[in-house]
Amino acid sequence: AKVGNPLPTLFSELDSHAKWFVNEGYTQEIANTVWAGAKLRLDLPHLMDEVEVNARWLISNGSAQAVSNIAWACATLGIPSPNLFLEIDKRALWLVENGSDQDIENTLWAISTLNTTSTEKNNLLLELGQQQQQHQQQNKSANPAVIRNKKIIDLGRKKNWRGMLYIHETESKEFDHINYATVMNYLGFNLSIDYEDIAFNSFLDDLADQLQRRGIEWMGGRGIANILSALGTMELKSPNAKRIALYISKEASAEWLAKNGTPEDVANTAWACATLGIFWR
Repeated sequence: AKVGNPLPTLFSELDSHAKWFVNEGYTQEIANTVWAGAKLRLDLPHLMDEVEVNARWLISNGSAQAVSNIAWACATLGIPSPNLFLEIDKRALWLVENGSDQDIENTLWAISTLNTTSTEKNNLLLELGQQQQQHQQQNKSANPAVIRNKKIIDLGRKKNWRGMLYIHETESKEFDHINYATVMNYLGFNLSIDYEDIAFNSFLDDLADQLQRRGIEWMGGRGIANILSALGTMELKSPNAKRIALYISKEASAEWLAKNGTPEDVANTAWACATLGIFWR
């Protein structure tokens, strides 16, 4: 879905085997597939029927991201799925407490889009979501790391890699794990970087030092995946890049990531290790 190739035969075959897929698949796999189909605006009637039939199991066992992706897919395709949203309502408080801003936003959008806000439970989810977003917004407005990250994202979208590295150069002592991961993520999408640049290599050296000093848990699964994916995309094999990659791929780090990361985090990290020629030890 991310490369915009519908692969109609693949999705058609998947839809014809929807019952098997939902019965045998994990919740994240099902959520990712439903999301991909909706992203491509594909008609998958049997798969969506199975999602509705198995709504309780999917919502009870899925992550907040999985729940959000399924809700988003239903709304995007215009499929009401009353059982699904009833189960989401039952886990409203859990979703708000465990979901990211994006998870909550996507779920609220789905509810509003499908006009499923008539019950008290739906209203409760909306209210909880709004309260949570207000609370998070208040916290963010006072958080220097979040303000810094917004600047990094703005520069990253403009392909201004020197500007991002300048922020690191002048504010490195205040950088948190999200700032490091965000810079690295946008560096990975920029093809104009001078890999010999002093500021660029200073950033990689600092990142390697921070990981070794603070540990992989400090960065988190998504941050680790973003960092290593960026190195893989750049096919960067400089000494400081290897320090980062080898630290992440060592046995203790790999074990932590496998237990605590999402399937997407693990898959992206494995891809990057293969691209960089680094074996999990």
